[in-house]
Amino acid sequence: MLEVFGAAAAVSAPSVSDWETRYSDGDISGLILAILAPLGTFGKILVIPLGLSVIGNTAPTIYSLGFVFQTCVPSLIFVPRYVFSIIATAMYVFYCSCNYNA
Repeated sequence: MLEVFGAAAAVSAPSVSDWETRYSDGDISGLILAILAPLGTFGKILVIPLGLSVIGNTAPTIYSLGFVFQTCVPSLIFVPRYVFSIIATAMYVFYCSCNYNA
C-alpha cells in the first residue's frame, strides 16, 4: 500500500505546482509535507512517525551487519556486535548528513 501511495505522489507531483517544486528539488520529505499540508498540524504530526519508521526499518539491517563482519573475518568474533552497529550507524548518519544539501 505504501508503494502505491509513493507511486501516486510521484505521478501526480507535476500537476500540483508546490509538489512539483519539492519533488524536482529531490526533497522527498518536503513532498510528503506538501501533500499533507491541507491537514494542518495533524499532517505535521503524521510525518513524525513516518520519519521514525526509517529507524525501525534500518536497525535490523545494521545489526545484522555485525554478523556479516564476524562471519567474513573470524578474528572479529571477540568484538561485541553492538560496536559494529555503532560504527555502521555513524557511517549512515555521516553519509546522510553529507548528502542532505547535495
